[in-house]
Amino acid sequence: MASYKRILVALDPEAPAEALIRCGVELAQADQGTLYWFSCAHASSEELAAYASAQDAKRQLLGVARARLSGWMAQAREAGVAIELEVYWNDDWPQSAVHAAARRGADLLLCGLPKEDAANARLTARERTLLRRSPCPVLVVREGREWAGHTLLLAVDLGADDPAHARLNTAVVEHGKRLAEALGMQPVLVAATGRVLGTRSEERRVGK
Repeated sequence: MASYKRILVALDPEAPAEALIRCGVELAQADQGTLYWFSCAHASSEELAAYASAQDAKRQLLGVARARLSGWMAQAREAGVAIELEVYWNDDWPQSAVHAAARRGADLLLCGLPKEDAANARLTARERTLLRRSPCPVLVVREGREWAGHTLLLAVDLGADDPAHARLNTAVVEHGKRLAEALGMQPVLVAATGRVLGTRSEERRVGK
């Protein structure tokens, strides 16, 4: 069974993160793991003009980013969770988070999605960067929604028959079951085949 001793939480510097942070704390408590919170700060050339110097802007904005998370860090530590914080000066936080996950040897990377209506729910380029380039499994957490008792989707490719995809499918199921257990969720396996029936692709949904 998969375990998560080193969990990197990729925090969008411009988005709410309450649900994402709570999820990370729950997973760290379940496996007695360490949380690594990662975020970035940056400013455009126009924004830099408001500061005495570029170095002054960097110092102040990195401080603001750290202060934003200080309250949550205190609560996590009170709950007995080991936690470290990194804030980098970079305008490409998803790619920086991927590097941070590799540097930390992370077992799991968490990223958030903003709260939206179900009809508008979709991954942005930022989340796709994390999913495609992360060196470890990724769990996407939507803000504004509780997860206990709800569904955890496990997307697999049943149409591929090569060994690499078979190993990937097995890993998705293994990690999904472990995450669902730790978060009190119901794992549901979802796959779309490449075979076309009429004008629609056949879809297969398998519970448990």
